[in-house]
Amino acid sequence: MRIEAFYRPETIDGALTLLEQISGAKIIAGGTDIVIALNERKINPLALVDITGISELRRIWEERDTLHIGAAVTFSELQSSELVRRYCPSLCEAASEMGAVQIRNLATIGGNVANAAAAADGVPPMLSMNACAVVRSVNNVRCVPLAEIITGINQNSLATNEMISEFQIMDLPNTLKVFEKIGRRKALAISRINLAVCAEMSGRMVKSIAIVVGAVGKKAYHVKEVEEYLQNRELSESAILTATNIMDETVARNLAGRSTTPYKRKIAGAVLKRSIERIVGGCGNE
Repeated sequence: MRIEAFYRPETIDGALTLLEQISGAKIIAGGTDIVIALNERKINPLALVDITGISELRRIWEERDTLHIGAAVTFSELQSSELVRRYCPSLCEAASEMGAVQIRNLATIGGNVANAAAAADGVPPMLSMNACAVVRSVNNVRCVPLAEIITGINQNSLATNEMISEFQIMDLPNTLKVFEKIGRRKALAISRINLAVCAEMSGRMVKSIAIVVGAVGKKAYHVKEVEEYLQNRELSESAILTATNIMDETVARNLAGRSTTPYKRKIAGAVLKRSIERIVGGCGNE
């Protein structure tokens, strides 16, 4: 099969109509993932629907203490947005460390989520803040928790006639948010591991905490064992050490004997320790 048509609609309704009418149509935005998949013949869409001309999908705005991010917003735009920095500074951090400048200028947050790469840097920060995705089709609009969109490596729960139009992140005041990653090279590398923390603190006491790790399984996930251990606990040196040990064990168990297990088990605790130390230092909202 080869691509027989290329469309560039100017409205969301126009894009949805194409997805409804053309079986085998595929959305393309920045193309940083899909072009590789096309070249490697991993996908064979009948048509491509370019959504970058839809101005509504390129917006970042706030409404009623909620941040709205259009699906076609690029990582460069996330990185430079004062609204994103105010609501979710960890997402700004993730955007700034995602690939080279040329990639950040093209790659979109919607594509990062829909492509569902295990190492997607945009996912852990949003998961840590309970983000949801607005999913549209011709006849329906639904708000879906981000955790339910990604189902596996390069797999999502979207129907063929559906698209993500935006992401919504509610304001979580009095919380600290940080993002950390380790790659083979600084900034330009695909993450070997990435991690986002969102914590509400009272001094060094944890009132609530969300810890989401990526690139150490089929998809990013909450490390519930560490979250439960740190809940209502003072972040002493011994508590941090115990948390990192729990993190190591959890990652090793979830990787289930893969060849990367020894390395990722070692760095998982280190990334968590670095993140918690930033939380303790109050650096999350710089």
